[in-house]
Amino acid sequence: MTDVTVPLVLRSTPRLPTLRIALPSLDLYEAVSDKYRLFQLARAAGVRVPETVPVSRAALGGLEGRDWRYPLVIKPRKSTMRLDSVTRKRSVRYAADRGELVRTVESMLIDATDELLIQEYVSGEGAGVFGLYEYGRPRLFFAHRRIREKPPSGGVSVLCESVRPPAEGLAAARGLLDSIRWHGVAMVEFKIDESGHMWLIEINARFWGSLQLAVDCGADFPWFLYQIAAGASPEVPADYPIGNRLRWGLGDLDNLYARLRDSRWTPTVLDKARAVGEFLMPWQPRTRYELLRWNDPAPSIMALRQYLAALGRKRRATQ
Repeated sequence: MTDVTVPLVLRSTPRLPTLRIALPSLDLYEAVSDKYRLFQLARAAGVRVPETVPVSRAALGGLEGRDWRYPLVIKPRKSTMRLDSVTRKRSVRYAADRGELVRTVESMLIDATDELLIQEYVSGEGAGVFGLYEYGRPRLFFAHRRIREKPPSGGVSVLCESVRPPAEGLAAARGLLDSIRWHGVAMVEFKIDESGHMWLIEINARFWGSLQLAVDCGADFPWFLYQIAAGASPEVPADYPIGNRLRWGLGDLDNLYARLRDSRWTPTVLDKARAVGEFLMPWQPRTRYELLRWNDPAPSIMALRQYLAALGRKRRATQ
């Protein structure tokens, strides 16, 4: 379910011959989870992808002499890194100028073996194409658009909506996954620019945060994947409802806080009022909450406790 646990399972499969899984090989998993290898795969497949340059501690000196177009995205080559028996997960950062780029890269690099990626920033709406594959055979596709994200510049979906798989995104997802004979699930993430072009950002080679939207629409990826692992052939739906929404309430609260705090997102009082108004309209038609379900409230209660505990730790760390 995470970038830590899935590789552990894949490395253990040779020692567990009776284990039934519906996952790709370890090599394929790492090929799409390594963001620079994915960039190379996308280029080879003719998929639109932002220009991406790797940088390590040894290459820091070349940052200042290069002609960059700002803002830039700085991201780890892999989302998680194991160091001294501790797994570190690092988020994406941004640089508005040369000085911020150098400072951010220096602060993010962990050691001499670590490598980051500097990538062109694509402004636009986030979108995702969800895929289910059975030994190279595509079985089901689902798509969503991201209405709000955390952080607002792009990241985890906090409010998303089911849509028809866009032609360019579907072709790009199939071009990548078909070519490597994918097996299992994957979420292919894009940014849609102002011209309507779709730019590949990354692939989640495991279950993803907005999965519940697909499940609510009848595209039950976990159930279908279980059936494949059990040797059955799932009966996937031929269609799904368009316009259903999924909201992660606590993540949306973080989005609101970030938008109110940063004038880039809400430069005027009217913009701030509009952001608050959008947040305070929780019960919109065809919108469900990711965790808050009246027939099973325990997950939402636990999430709220964890959220408040994290706020408390953050406040103590700043005192």
